[in-house]
Amino acid sequence: MISLFKHLTATLKEVGEIEIFIVSTAIICLLLNNYVPENWFIQLAASRWEMDSYKSGIVLSAGFSITNVVSLFAIPLIASAFAIRVARKKNYSPFPKTLKEFGLSWANQSKFLWVFIIAFFLLLPIILWASKKEDFQQMYPFFFYARYGAVELLTWWALYGLYYVGVEFFFRGFLLFGLYPKIGNLAIFVSTIPYVMVHFAKPPAEALGSAFAGIFLCYMALLSNSMWGGFFLHWLVGMTMDALSIYSSGGFISP
Repeated sequence: MISLFKHLTATLKEVGEIEIFIVSTAIICLLLNNYVPENWFIQLAASRWEMDSYKSGIVLSAGFSITNVVSLFAIPLIASAFAIRVARKKNYSPFPKTLKEFGLSWANQSKFLWVFIIAFFLLLPIILWASKKEDFQQMYPFFFYARYGAVELLTWWALYGLYYVGVEFFFRGFLLFGLYPKIGNLAIFVSTIPYVMVHFAKPPAEALGSAFAGIFLCYMALLSNSMWGGFFLHWLVGMTMDALSIYSSGGFISP
């Protein structure tokens, strides 16, 4: 037992305290993201206002976005700032020196926008095919009220955008750039594995596709030193899926 403990201690030292902190924070964030109920905001709002199912749907989507922004963006952002401070004290030079270096800056993104444009048009036939499938129509849009009309759909898309900021920063910012200085390209797979796992509740085709998407978005983030191209592609794909799903299922419905 003592030898096992010594071996474990030596391994942890080799991995690095900062990297252990990043992985540990990521695990906590994913637990919060998956197990904090999205209807907490409804319970809070219901204590102040009377709400019908329509208003509850709007509040639920707001709670969904806030929960994801906190667990996938705010907490990792604070953790990133702390990790930067520790790295400076330890003179750990390969580590990001500012929050912008966690993929938050625009950096070289303009040089690679054409890649994301091509990627979107390559994905478009797949999105069109998926939008005609019943399991995708039941899944998208996430919240039923978005099917009521253009105003509701646009409101949801704005909240959806906040969700994607969290997703991209967590997987293609915090995890990727936080681990890359130590483990190099292996960080792509460390980031992609939990990314695929959060898609397990989605239709099988999407869960499978998330593996290829995760690797591609990580690679492009490293190439451009920015997560924003992936964010815009991800958001555009999500909005297109919503729109085509609504269209394929017969269009907007009456409240």
